[in-house]
Amino acid sequence: MKRSFILIVAAFVLLACQLQNIFPTPTPSAGPRATLTPASTVEPTAAPTAPEATAAPPASLPPNGPPTTVIMATAKDNLRVRAAPSTASPQVGALTKGESVQVVGRNAANDWWQIILPNNPSARGWIFATFASANGPVESLPVVEAGGAPPANPPAAPPTPQPYPYP
Repeated sequence: MKRSFILIVAAFVLLACQLQNIFPTPTPSAGPRATLTPASTVEPTAAPTAPEATAAPPASLPPNGPPTTVIMATAKDNLRVRAAPSTASPQVGALTKGESVQVVGRNAANDWWQIILPNNPSARGWIFATFASANGPVESLPVVEAGGAPPANPPAAPPTPQPYPYP
């Protein structure tokens, strides 16, 4: 009994190994192939766009004109974006750790950088340079004098939580 069982198992193994030779898999022929062609093509149409907001030009430009490369800053930690280069200035936004923004100016001491606000591309804000890293020479950016109106449409402050009234 044991011997017949071993013979049956061995036969199945040999048969399984030889099935590829008995029943070869079909290979693709080099003959013509059918190709599908679209019956018609549809040209995309342009969607109507809203008018773009124009940003105020920087207060002063370097002697050789506007910067030729875009300089991006990446927040090393969560940062407050200020209306002017001062910690006493009101907060107009925030950056999370790792978030990148475009730097468009700097103060004379080069310790504050003026950025384009991520949630409002026509508005500007200031971040403290120590807490961000730039991908290019920030010294080549124009020196922007602080002052003027704060950025347009600063984000609203979150509502103050109110205690739940118990009956």
